Amino acid sequence: MSSRWKASAGDDPIKDWADDIIGRTAIVEVLANHALRLRTPIVALHGCFGDGKTSVLNLLRNAVEGQAIVVSFSAWLPASETTFAADLFNNIATECRKYVKIPQLRKRSRAFAADRE
Repeated sequence: MSSRWKASAGDDPIKDWADDIIGRTAIVEVLANHALRLRTPIVALHGCFGDGKTSVLNLLRNAVEGQAIVVSFSAWLPASETTFAADLFNNIATECRKYVKIPQLRKRSRAFAADRE
């Protein structure tokens, strides 16, 4: 018996549409619409462990490729507000540097985060 879909050995997040067996298309379309058409600058996904947040983010990244920059950030147990801000801006700078050249982006973002104490 041949099957198109094959179960994975673990519960790792999916990375492309071919692996989406539960139909995340609607939520990804809503998020893409907010990012690209409504120009919502930040979208946060909230859910319990194992709900599929990372899978949705991976599919969103695929959906908006070439149209927007998706920055992944885990807010898991930051040591302080300063650390939280510094880590967030560091992730933004790292991802943006893949697409555009902005002199001293990392340095300026760290200084901005430090000023927020």
